[in-house]
Amino acid sequence: MTSLTKPYSVIVPGAHLMAALVGQRDAHLRLIEASFPDSTVVARGNEIHIDGPQAETVGRLCEELVVILQQGQHLDEASVRRSIDMMRDNERPSRILT
Repeated sequence: MTSLTKPYSVIVPGAHLMAALVGQRDAHLRLIEASFPDSTVVARGNEIHIDGPQAETVGRLCEELVVILQQGQHLDEASVRRSIDMMRDNERPSRILT
């Protein structure tokens, strides 16, 4: 059986950004995974690979969070949750949270 969804990959430019994106002890990554239980999220090195029916949404969320970090903002649990909600409403967190 073949999947109708395409996997999505995000390359994070820099180890410091990757560490901030996944959070301490991968807390942000686990929050994202819990919010999109039908998707598989795997972080290796400076890449994040997402598979599942919401792979594109999760991938775009990760890209938005990277932009927020590049703009000098800090991510915490509240900002990640808010970003998840915004992505579900087709909003761009990087334009609103900065």
